[in-house]
Amino acid sequence: MPLAVSDCELSGLLASKAQIILETNTCVDYVDIIGVTGDGRYVNLSDAVEVAAGDEEIASYRNGRIYGVGEGMTELRLRYGSLEVGIPVTVNAYFDFEAMIEAMLSGEGEVSPCSVPGPQMQAVMSRAYEMYSVEWVTKDAFILNDGTKVGKGTTLRGLPYTQKNRCTVREFLSYHDKWETSGFYTFELRDNGCYWCEYGIDCTGLICWAWNLPVNGRNTFGTSKLWDEIKDANSSKFEKVGAYTIPANATLSQSVNQAELYASYGQLNVGDAVVQRRDNGGHARLVLTNIRASEKVSFYEAHGNFPEIVTFSYDQLAYDHYCPFTIKTDFYNQYN
Repeated sequence: MPLAVSDCELSGLLASKAQIILETNTCVDYVDIIGVTGDGRYVNLSDAVEVAAGDEEIASYRNGRIYGVGEGMTELRLRYGSLEVGIPVTVNAYFDFEAMIEAMLSGEGEVSPCSVPGPQMQAVMSRAYEMYSVEWVTKDAFILNDGTKVGKGTTLRGLPYTQKNRCTVREFLSYHDKWETSGFYTFELRDNGCYWCEYGIDCTGLICWAWNLPVNGRNTFGTSKLWDEIKDANSSKFEKVGAYTIPANATLSQSVNQAELYASYGQLNVGDAVVQRRDNGGHARLVLTNIRASEKVSFYEAHGNFPEIVTFSYDQLAYDHYCPFTIKTDFYNQYN
């Protein structure tokens, strides 16, 4: 069994990396925050520490992730109880993703190749951006996925994370308008310490709605369903992007060759996706843009409290065995 924090007295706090260097804002790197016990044992506190100091307009921390926010250098001081550890973070450049998205949606900007026709791609990106950018004002106190408490009258941006009642933006706003009768401000405390609010979106819900698929109901696609579909060479719904091979009867994406995955990421286009399956579940992301020159992909991702834009290198994606895939045009058209 893993060592429980309550079972020991901590004598120090360590970070698994001495420093973090990120190419641009939205880039993400991982770090473990480790508590050291008096008798020399270790406990992972990545999900339990909080930011005590640092310029969070340059970089931020959440649950073992360092996020680039703006250009510059800062030291994030992470705290657990009376203990602190510092991580110097450098973000080399700032890129205006909002301006890129606006140009993409207006048809005025340059758009990298896409796997579906232009009008469909614009619709996909428009729905994704709506989930990411919708603003709403709380009508009662609110608890987010990571346990953050939000007061009444707070302006929030984006659909909150949940796997309870996934919904579209229009449905979300309707439930919020009827908050006193819809049960909008109820929430569920999970065994892992996270909260699910009554209405919102999760990783595959974001992809489903962007692709014009049902978000809830029997046709809902979770990561397990997506994985099963892309393993099926005869699937009428989805198909692999790239030439990687999924071994027969594979149940987890760790079984896919990392070098083959790496070689496939260069073929990802705007509006495609990646999915990962592990023993404890899975995760998926929607492609916003593929930065081929630096071998990085920017995604829309529902992971924390709200959808966000994140950027990962091909190396990071291959290390985590993310499998690239896309929706077939005929299947997309079924739901227009």
